[in-house]
Amino acid sequence: HWQYGWLAIADASSWLANERIMASAERLEAARTILQEHGHYDWLTGRGAFAILNNGIEFAATYFIMLLSLFFTGGGRYLSMDYWIARRHNLLR
Repeated sequence: HWQYGWLAIADASSWLANERIMASAERLEAARTILQEHGHYDWLTGRGAFAILNNGIEFAATYFIMLLSLFFTGGGRYLSMDYWIARRHNLLR
């Protein structure tokens, strides 16, 4: 993911946009034009707009930070597996 930059979803208006993302804006506009002429554009975009994924590190970094948080703080008293194992074997006082 690193070679594609930070953004996971291509957004040409972002200050983090690289050349790859700027080029994707032209492709997205061409796809919209084609779909508006030859497809059911209103039906296709009825639940959201089209987006081009950039495959950047944004989501991977976010998930890694969440993993680190769980690793160091645990799942909490009632959500952690060690709590339920100890409870099952009557190890809790």
